[in-house]
Amino acid sequence: SGASALTALIQNENDLVECTPDMSSFNFIADAAAVASPAVVNVVVNIGNGLGLIGQASGSGFLIDSSGLVATNAHVVTQGLSHGVNRGNTLTITLHDGRKFQGKVHSLDRTLDIALIQLDVPKGESLPAAQIGSSSDLRIGEWVIALGSPLRLQNTVTAGILSSTARGASEIGLGEQSYEYLQTDAAINQGNSGGPLVNLRGEVIGINTAKLGGNLVSGISFAIPIDVAWQVMSQLREYGNVRRPYLGIKFVTGSSHQRGGRGFLGRSSPPSSSSLQTIKEVQIAEVIPGSPAEEGGLREGDVIIEFDHRKVNKMTDIIERLGYKYGRPIDLKIKRDGMEIALQVVSSKPNGYGR
Repeated sequence: SGASALTALIQNENDLVECTPDMSSFNFIADAAAVASPAVVNVVVNIGNGLGLIGQASGSGFLIDSSGLVATNAHVVTQGLSHGVNRGNTLTITLHDGRKFQGKVHSLDRTLDIALIQLDVPKGESLPAAQIGSSSDLRIGEWVIALGSPLRLQNTVTAGILSSTARGASEIGLGEQSYEYLQTDAAINQGNSGGPLVNLRGEVIGINTAKLGGNLVSGISFAIPIDVAWQVMSQLREYGNVRRPYLGIKFVTGSSHQRGGRGFLGRSSPPSSSSLQTIKEVQIAEVIPGSPAEEGGLREGDVIIEFDHRKVNKMTDIIERLGYKYGRPIDLKIKRDGMEIALQVVSSKPNGYGR
C-alpha cells in the first residue's frame, strides 16, 4: 500500500527530515518577481491637443539604468497620435514603490517598436535598474514571468512558459518584417505592453509587446527578444536613432528535406522515406545589384549555413549576429548546388542611417 511504501522509504525521524521538501522552493515565481519588480514601471501618457487634456493611455516599462532611463514599446508613447511624437504630451511614470516622476521621450525606433523614456530624477537620487539576461539560449517550455500594468492594474505578475523562441513576424500579422518574437502563454493584456518578460532569475529576457485576440484565442502572447532589443536600445542611447547595417539581401526560412546530402526548399510534396531528414534553413530570396552581398559573391538561392561563425537555423540567428555596427567583415558559409562555400561580406553604411 501507499502507507507501507512510505514506511519503507522513511525508516526514522532523520530520514523524514531529509525527505521533507524545502517549501520555499515552491515560491520560485515569487522569488523571481521580487527580483524584477522594483525596476518595473507604469507609464501614463497624458494626451493633449494644445488646449488641455483630452485623454490618457497607459502601458508598462522597466528601468535600464539608475539615472532613470526607461525602456518600453514605441506604441505606448505614441498612443493617440497619428504621426511622430507630440512633444506637448506629458508622461507620468509610477515606480513599483509608488513614487511618481515626470518623463519625456528620449528616442524611439518604430521598426522594432522600442522607445526610451528619460525620467526627471532629482539630483543624487538613484533608481533600481533591471537585471538584463539573454534570449539566445532559451528553450521551449521554460518558465517565464510577465510584469506590468494590464488594464492599469499596477504591479501585476503573471506566469507561464515559452511556447516558441522564434515566432516569425509574418506569422502573427506583422507584415514582411524579418524579426522573430518569443511566444508565451503567460497572460499579457492591454497595458502590459513595454513591460519585462523575465526568467526565473528575475532577468529580463524580452519586452512584452502583443497578443492574439478573439473569443476563441487565449494564451498566445509575444515579446521582443532582449538580445535584439538591447542592441536597439544601445543605439538609441548613443545616437538617438538606429543605424542598421546594409547587406542587400532578402531571405526566407523554410524546411529542407534531404537525403544523401542533396536538399530542396519549398517543395509542396517532399518524398516520403524513413531516411529523409528535415532541417530548418534560411535561403536567400534576392540579392540587390551593387550591394555588399553581391560584391561578396552571394547569389539568389544560396542557403546560409553559418553567419559570423554562428550556425543558422532561423532569421534571428542572422539579425542578432549582424548587429548594428557597419563596415565590419562578416564570414559566411553557404550551400550552393550541394557544395559548401566560404564567403566574406562587408556591411555598409545604411542610407539615411536605416531609420
